[in-house]
Amino acid sequence: MMRRVLTAIALILILPIASSDGEIHTTNGIITHDILCSQIDELQFDGERANQSVAYQVGLGPRIPQSNASSILRTSISENLTGWQVQNQSHQLDGLEIVNLEATLNAGAGKIVVLMAHYDTRQVSDQEEDSNLSILPVPGANDGASGVAVLLELARHIPAMNLSHEIRLVFTDVEDQGDIASGGVSIPWASGSRLWTENLTVGEIENISSLIVVDMVGDSNLTLTRTSPGNETMWQAVEMLSASLGMVADKEDCNGDNGSGQMDTSTTIGILDDHTYPISVGIPAIDIIDVKYGSDEVLAGHWHTQNDSIDKVSAQSLQSVGHLVELGLRAQVWSGISEPPSHEIEEEQKLITDDIAEIEAKSLDMESAVVGSLIIFMLFATIAAVASVIFAESEGEL
Repeated sequence: MMRRVLTAIALILILPIASSDGEIHTTNGIITHDILCSQIDELQFDGERANQSVAYQVGLGPRIPQSNASSILRTSISENLTGWQVQNQSHQLDGLEIVNLEATLNAGAGKIVVLMAHYDTRQVSDQEEDSNLSILPVPGANDGASGVAVLLELARHIPAMNLSHEIRLVFTDVEDQGDIASGGVSIPWASGSRLWTENLTVGEIENISSLIVVDMVGDSNLTLTRTSPGNETMWQAVEMLSASLGMVADKEDCNGDNGSGQMDTSTTIGILDDHTYPISVGIPAIDIIDVKYGSDEVLAGHWHTQNDSIDKVSAQSLQSVGHLVELGLRAQVWSGISEPPSHEIEEEQKLITDDIAEIEAKSLDMESAVVGSLIIFMLFATIAAVASVIFAESEGEL
């Protein structure tokens, strides 16, 4: 559903949020691998039920802004949030009604954890090469329905977790309508989350411990990476959580088996999504998203095409992501996000700066050596050429 790719980085610089022996330091205490593993058997998220939700949403037709399908879906979401306080938040933008839906549990208790997904689907399939297909709305099985399905399935189980903090589920409208050249109305990317963020009070912003966006997570060939911008503490937590669940290749899960490789924690991909505006006001946030949907390339393949259909979505992929978020809730990770001491960040940043300076210095030395060698080679070549000409002329005189 998304947006523009900002940058792709194969090598990331990691600040020391988790210690070398695998701990997550939160305001709720130190979370270890053993603690996470002790919670595994309690996980309730059902990928099959989530997949049924995806099928239902796709069956409504494209959920483009102000459409009948969009309204029906909001009603259905509300009806499925038993025990939650639900409100529609309506906004006007360039003559368009934007409706976000927010559900709250444990209002006013402790810190706030926000789970967010967009429910709209793109007005046009503008990544299609066939002009007859490019004007059609995107079905949005993965880009739209998958994130909503994960939040709804989590919503079934969260009330029974007896969490001691407030939690909000935010279903955003008009995330996926940016850069539409023709066939629809172009609205800036992530407008729904921007309006949601702008309507928060200062107190709410300061009290949000973490915000997790779940987007395009149903791909049967799930390939998650870190994304940027994003809160480093939360990404360190994701690395431990996903490893415990068997999602990280070459890392043992709680059963001692190597992971599947669904989560690549060594790669960071920059993306503009619903997490961007919350981060801009200081809310700790990350975007859990698979931007390699049906392709090894970023934002290619099935993305923004008619191939974003229900047959491309996997219950297992939905369950993997659902378990990741659920485990973080049960282990009180998301409600205890905090940055490391400032002196640790400064020390690590100095080390990183020094390393980069050293690499650049070595690079310059190497370039100088190469240039010097080329100059010497060219000098000898010139002398040899001149000598050859003089010798030839001497032979001619004889």
